[in-house]
Amino acid sequence: MKNFPGRSRLFVIILTLLVFLLVMVPFTKSSKSAGRSVGGDISYAKISTDRTYRTVHPGESFSMNVTCRSSRNHPEPDLRFKSSDESVASVSDAGEIQADKAGTAVITCTSQDGQKLRLKLFVRKVPKKVVYLTYDDGPGTHNTPKLLKVLDKYDAKATFFIVGTQAKGNEKIIRQELESGHAVGIHTYTHDYNKIYKSSNAYMKDFDRTADMLQKISGQRAYFVRMPGGSNNGYVRTKTARKIIRDLHDRGYTVMDWTAGSDDAVGIEYGTRALTRFAITTSRGEKVKVILMHDSDAKPHTAAVTRNVIRYYKKRGYSFESLENYTGGDILFLDTPDSGRKKEAKSNAESESLAKRAAMLSALGIIGQPDSE
Repeated sequence: MKNFPGRSRLFVIILTLLVFLLVMVPFTKSSKSAGRSVGGDISYAKISTDRTYRTVHPGESFSMNVTCRSSRNHPEPDLRFKSSDESVASVSDAGEIQADKAGTAVITCTSQDGQKLRLKLFVRKVPKKVVYLTYDDGPGTHNTPKLLKVLDKYDAKATFFIVGTQAKGNEKIIRQELESGHAVGIHTYTHDYNKIYKSSNAYMKDFDRTADMLQKISGQRAYFVRMPGGSNNGYVRTKTARKIIRDLHDRGYTVMDWTAGSDDAVGIEYGTRALTRFAITTSRGEKVKVILMHDSDAKPHTAAVTRNVIRYYKKRGYSFESLENYTGGDILFLDTPDSGRKKEAKSNAESESLAKRAAMLSALGIIGQPDSE
């Protein structure tokens, strides 16, 4: 039999390539599951942070709170921190952030293997007098972008309570809300009163769908919750409502009803002037002004009403902040045990006013209607 040196060399080359692939494929998979490898030698642990947006006041300091799950195979990488505007907020080599003056700054954290984290920081002056604008049932594909333009024009921040079914397909709008310095809260997934108020478990199961969705969209968890119809409505038993609130507290959420509203969900087609009047007259005497409106596409007057309310209160020295700047406890129609949490203190007159308004709206069938609130 003849000897073929060329074939032998070809066999050796093929065998060498096979061995190389067997060695490198597992290494590549391991690198993808953690940080990228450097020089083919080290695969670093993946880094993460619990906040991607934050609102603070000048003088506040806090950590960017970067974490990683290091191991023998995936060591902790070195990190570099940088601020886009040192005059607004500075950051130390250890990731400690100091807010210095009002403005916006982006804090970035970069690892030695190229991983990047981003925290957009909104530094707001401490307000002397404040109004909290809140919007339910959105985002509206057409209505919410118009509203965001009004809020941006007047440097007004607000809080949007998101319905999960509305969020699908409108993820870009939710990111725009956050990028503009507004807060995002949870208003359940289906907004189906008959479904969510059957039991506390039914509520939490529905709730979790929106909580998970907002986590994926924003990169952080939401901290505020508004129950459809408020905490006291004709669709949920008091015992069930209290259990829902207790479960939400146990998870670290603040539950927020409202102290005033434009009455844009009462089933009557009011115009901009009437809705503005309701929003102002119901909020004017409230110590804590949390105004309820709606930004779904079914509420075409919201942007104009918002503009009028902002102009009215700006002339009287008020600023408009998101609930992230709110330092009180829960605002609830339903009287619940404190459960060891700080609860917003109200005078007897204020508590009576809220209770009477909740009772009136419930009696009229306004609170608790699935197609209205």
